[in-house]
Formats: sequence, C-alpha cells, structure tokens
Amino acid sequence: QSTHQMVMWLTKVTVFFLFFYYAQCSEEYCQLQHFCQCPPHLPSNGVSLLHFTKHNYNQQYAIVGKSKELHCCVGPSYDQIIWFKDGIEFPWREDRHAILYSKNQSLIILEVKIMDEGMYTCQARREDDVIHHTTRLSNFPAAVFTHKPIWISPPQDTKAFVGDTAFLRCSATVGQQYNTVSLEPVEAAWYRDGEELVNDQKIEITETWTEDDIVIQLQARLEGLETSDAGNYTCRMENRYGSLEKTIALQVIADTKERYTEMNLRKEITNILENQLKIYSSLSRLSLHGDQRLGKMIDDLKLHMDTEE
Repeated sequence: QSTHQMVMWLTKVTVFFLFFYYAQCSEEYCQLQHFCQCPPHLPSNGVSLLHFTKHNYNQQYAIVGKSKELHCCVGPSYDQIIWFKDGIEFPWREDRHAILYSKNQSLIILEVKIMDEGMYTCQARREDDVIHHTTRLSNFPAAVFTHKPIWISPPQDTKAFVGDTAFLRCSATVGQQYNTVSLEPVEAAWYRDGEELVNDQKIEITETWTEDDIVIQLQARLEGLETSDAGNYTCRMENRYGSLEKTIALQVIADTKERYTEMNLRKEITNILENQLKIYSSLSRLSLHGDQRLGKMIDDLKLHMDTEE
C-alpha cells in the first residue's frame, strides 16, 4: 500500500512539473513570437472571413527618442497589408526610421521624432475583402521628472454637517509619465479603511491636470453626509518612481449649523469670562496685600488705554 501511495505521489508530482514546464515553454514561445500570434484573440465578426484579431486603438502615444510599435492583427489569413501615414503609402522617404515586421502586421518606428505624429492607417486585403483601421499617433517629450510625487497641497482634516457636502482635496507634482498605448500618467485615488473610493450616487471622484500635465489635483465629493461617513480618508498618488500618501480625518457634525455656532459662541464667552475672573482674582490678591505694584499696574493700564484712543 505504501508503494502504491509513493507511485501515485510521484505521478502527481511529475504531472505538475510537466504542466508547469509546458506553461513556461508556451509563455516563452509566445514572447518569442509576434504580438499578433499571442492570445487572447477576438472572434470573427461573422460577416466576412477577414477580421481584426486584436483590439484597435483610435489614439496612441509615443515618447520622443524611444521606439514605438503599431500593430495591425488580422486573421485568419490575408493576401496583403499596406500601411499609410497621412495618406502616403509606406515606404516613405529613404531616411525614414521605420520598418515593417511579421508580414507587415507591425510597423516599428525605431526612434520616434516629432515628425512622426500623424494618422496611421493599415489596410488588409484577402481577395476582394478589404478592411482598414486608422489611429492617431501623438508624441510627447521624454519625462524629466524622475522621482516620486511631491505634495503641492496635501489633504487636510475636514469638518462638515450632516446633510451637507464635503470636499476632500489633494494635489501633487507627479511629472509626465506615458506608456506606449494610452495616456496613463499616474495612479491617484482616495481610500477609506484601505478600500478605494469610486464614483456612485453619493461619491464623485474628479481628477484634474494642470501645468502641462505635471501637477495632478484629486478631489472626492461626498454628498448627503451621514454620521457614518466620519472617519479617516487617505489620498494616495503613485508614479513609476514611488508613492505618496497622507491620511486625514473627516468629522461629521450631527447638530445643525445654528446650534453648532451657538455652542462654539458659548464656549468662547465662557473662556473670556474665565480669563476675566482670573484677572480680577489676581487684582484682589494684590489689593489685599497692599501691593504697591497694583497702583502702577492700573496707571499703566490707563496710559495704554489713553494711547489707544
């Protein structure tokens, strides 16, 4: 029985390692192949055999001085793929720094220049069936901000009344951060107890960029406050160089504004009266002891009042 159990255990281990090895080999094989050959793929549209097998983007971004790939993945087979830039068919000028790869499914710009901005179209043909897609390529300068975000306006503790709207705000310098497909400069979010706040009927998150996409302003708008909304909230911002966060307290006051104002006014009056009582007590002690300094203090006070007048 023990021998049988050992054989079963060895079999399971062998199957596991074979499966792991196959998965690793498949991943490495896919990485060695072209982008269009790697899953996932889009299904056929059912109208024609020729179709795009990957999602296309209407807008793409590149960094000046870096390489950039534009893909035109079609299937299941095709006779021809032609690329155009601003209506001009590839190849362009002889000194053009672009090449075609994987049977023309990819256009590679080896070193992006400002002149590479424009409209790029790929046209695929299979017999009489033709499909095409156009994307706009925009260029940005290389990032010069190479460290984690820096606070411009850190979040602050906030007070608000039940039923009112609270605004939680923060802003930081994050620099220009772009990827090759879409504009994703930074991760910025508000959290409560480790859970990210998202837009719903009560909460509205807005993100605003200023100063040439270098400073980000993040705001959480909480409507119809309840006492349960009170607590700690964290503003967190992150770029490729690090993260920055600060936790603040939101206090939700259950009283009405009028009652809260009256209560604070009573506290201020109480403090003033207590201070006056302390002054009178000190004067009384000085008077009882016949302290000569009392007269001088009164004379100085009168002189000060005359001067103010």
